Amino acid sequence: MRVLHWFRKGLRLHDNPALLASLKPLAAGPDGSATTVELLFVFILDPSLPDHIDIGFRRCKFLLECLQSLDHSLSKLNPEFRLLTLRGRPEEVLPKACRAWGVEHVTYEEDTDAYGRSRDAAVRDLLAQSHISVSVHSGHTLWALDWLRSKYVPPPTRTAVEGSGVSVSQALGIPLTYQSFCALTRRVAPQGPARPLPSFAEYSGQGIVSSPGLESLVGSFVDLRCSLGAPASVDDMDIGPICYSRGSKKLFCDTGSNCGSIGSSEVLS
Repeated sequence: MRVLHWFRKGLRLHDNPALLASLKPLAAGPDGSATTVELLFVFILDPSLPDHIDIGFRRCKFLLECLQSLDHSLSKLNPEFRLLTLRGRPEEVLPKACRAWGVEHVTYEEDTDAYGRSRDAAVRDLLAQSHISVSVHSGHTLWALDWLRSKYVPPPTRTAVEGSGVSVSQALGIPLTYQSFCALTRRVAPQGPARPLPSFAEYSGQGIVSSPGLESLVGSFVDLRCSLGAPASVDDMDIGPICYSRGSKKLFCDTGSNCGSIGSSEVLS
């Protein structure tokens, strides 16, 4: 079974619920035996990101360094484990990549901001159309926010929403103060946050986890680049470059003198 893990904010191998979930198909064999899993690791450079969040030179540089470190950590576990980097809007490039590479299952960490939730909903719908299953796991916050919100019981308060007859906390469905937030977490999780999970490195050497390797993906890389309108070349199989801009202002560029449009879609590893 070929599984793709989409790295986003959690660029780490340790304490990563969504990454560990990519191994869950191991127990899905029809005869009860462990299923061999081929893992692909992907990060998507979204050129529209500066339109939704503030991102500058130092943040982009830190991101590039994190991606390089993650790729190095993966390859240390297994020479065939590499971080594949796609450039483009996730709702466009990820479904195409999954179809081109024969991916059956996708895992990723839940996003909590409005843009991320909207983007992820679109990605899930498109993957479902290709009969690709998805599992989403909370890992960016100590508790899953939707679960925590479902446990909140607003207390009576004198601060009411004008003309509604209900309190502000009742209308929003969330605690309005840090004190009430702490009271909520003590009530629903008296044991505190979950303990850190084991590192992915502890499971990756079991022999039933593998990677298709870059060589077997070269044909798909070429096909994918053509379908995205990018040059059909796989000469550069290294991370980068990164170039982000907002309007005519270049926020960060690691491409040297040959800087092209950040809107062009590329596949790099």
